[in-house]
Amino acid sequence: MTSLPAWSWQFAGGHLPTVAALPLDFPITRDWAWGGATGAGVKVAVIDSGVDETHPAVRRVSGAVAVEYDVDADATRYVEGPHEDLYGHGTACAGLIRRAAPDCEIY
Repeated sequence: MTSLPAWSWQFAGGHLPTVAALPLDFPITRDWAWGGATGAGVKVAVIDSGVDETHPAVRRVSGAVAVEYDVDADATRYVEGPHEDLYGHGTACAGLIRRAAPDCEIY
C-alpha cells in the first residue's frame, strides 16, 4: 500500500466489509450494474479539450465555459457558450458519459 491518505484501509481500522464474488459466467448487464438509473438529475462537467454538442453520441450540452489565457493582458478570461473540440478527446469522453447516463446534464 501507499502512505497516501486516500487508501481506505487507513480509515477503516480493519473493518472493511467483504463482498461475495460473482461467478465467472455471470451476465453483467447495464440494468444489473446501474439498477435502471439513467443519470436524470446528475450534472457532469467535462473538463477537457471541449465538447462538440452536434456530435450524435453527445446530442446536447447544458452549458459550456472556456478558460483562455490572454497574453497581452497577462490574465485569464472566461468565454461562455458553445465551443468546438479542437482535439476530439472531450467529445469522446462526453459520448461515453451520455451512453452510460443518457439523461444526465453535460457541461
